[in-house]
Amino acid sequence: MVAYLWVMHFVTTIIQGTKSGKAGDRSKEDLKYYGTEDKGEAIRLNPTASDADTEAAARWRLIVQNNVENLPIAMAIALFCPNVVASRETAGAFHIAFVAGYCIFRTAWTVSYAFSAQPWRTIFFFLALLCELGFLLNGVVMCFL
Repeated sequence: MVAYLWVMHFVTTIIQGTKSGKAGDRSKEDLKYYGTEDKGEAIRLNPTASDADTEAAARWRLIVQNNVENLPIAMAIALFCPNVVASRETAGAFHIAFVAGYCIFRTAWTVSYAFSAQPWRTIFFFLALLCELGFLLNGVVMCFL
């Protein structure tokens, strides 16, 4: 799970970087690499970028931000729970199912967000949260049984 989510985050970060580059969104210190003078003003290196490029860069930036906010806690919970559920066959199967569901729904959320597919992105986000809650509760319950 951790490796899969890391790869997913890595890919989304690369996509976000290329979209930002196409839109001309860079920090001021990058100006010298693009042959532009630093006049202490805008960070926009490509003033001719289309609105679609700018929107795509913003959309992928939000995807990466959401991953940074949500993936670490899910990975921590998922890594903790196998220590608790390892000796219980049914609990282990539930853990694997919830973690697999989480990975699938987070991927579906990323794709639906990238393509502006509403209400699917909300549905996939909610299903991923339910899976996260599932493997959390599975681990907590197994602590006391």
